[in-house]
Amino acid sequence: MIFHGFNENVPVSGKTFHVQTQSLGLQNPLIVSIVFEGGAVKHSRKQTFADLLNQPNLEEVVTDRMRLQHTNVIAELQTGSLKNERISREDEAKLITEFLGRWAMED
Repeated sequence: MIFHGFNENVPVSGKTFHVQTQSLGLQNPLIVSIVFEGGAVKHSRKQTFADLLNQPNLEEVVTDRMRLQHTNVIAELQTGSLKNERISREDEAKLITEFLGRWAMED
C-alpha cells in the first residue's frame, strides 16, 4: 500500500521553501516531512504511524496524520516557530533516498 504524500511551495519573508510530506510505507511506518530551501534541507520531522497499522481504515487515518503533520510544519514555518528538529545527516540521507525512491515508483 502506497500512501500519496503532500508537496507544497511556501513563500515566507521573500524566500520560497518546499515542504514534502510522505509515508515510508508499511515496512517502515514513518511519516516524514522535509523542508527544502534552494535544494538544501532546512528542517526534517518524522513520526511513526505504527500505532495505526491495525486500523480497518488504514489509508484514511495515515493520510489524515500525514496531512496534519504537513499543515503543522507549514504553519510553524510561516509563523517562524518551526523548531530545529533536524534528524541526523545519515538518517536524513537514508530518508531522502527512500522518499525519492517512493516518489519515483508513483510515476
